[in-house]
Amino acid sequence: MKHHHANMSKELLEAHNSLRYDNSIIVTKPDKCNDVVVINRIDYVSKMEDILSDASKFSLSSNDDSFQNLTKFQRFLYRLQKKNSFSEEDYHLMYPTSASTHLYMGYPKHTSLATQ
Repeated sequence: MKHHHANMSKELLEAHNSLRYDNSIIVTKPDKCNDVVVINRIDYVSKMEDILSDASKFSLSSNDDSFQNLTKFQRFLYRLQKKNSFSEEDYHLMYPTSASTHLYMGYPKHTSLATQ
């Protein structure tokens, strides 16, 4: 399995390692882009709460299929590992041991609503 940071310069790799353990920020990628964005965690959480509170786009979910999805994913990883798709070590790093319940369900985008 090829590591995504194999081609990084030493300086970039050191910066990456120091930022990824900083809990006051979030390092993420914008949609459909290879750029990197560094965001203050408090600002990010506040903005996400604003977005999720929009009842026209999201509602609280009562459907909890997380355990079923967890089991399916565990089986999928097991089958891939048995086909030698990745190492045993990577398998154990990726293997999920618990499921979390999603709280919100997003509504599909409607172009007619977006233009109003």
